[in-house]
Amino acid sequence: MSQAGLALGIAGKIQKEHPGYGAGFAAMAVATVALNELVGPILFKAALDRSGESATHADTEESTPATGVEPAR
Repeated sequence: MSQAGLALGIAGKIQKEHPGYGAGFAAMAVATVALNELVGPILFKAALDRSGESATHADTEESTPATGVEPAR
């Protein structure tokens, strides 16, 4: 969350210091942060599942695709 707060703070500062394009930049920054906050966790979970690094994925597979090593029994 701190990165999002920093991005929004910088966007507000740019908006105040550059009235010509600051409002557009701030709107774009807010939209980018919102999109990242909504879609980022979903895509991260999908990447973990695909790589075999998530707990739910590891429980359903016999071997770990990332290493190709069979689990100990």
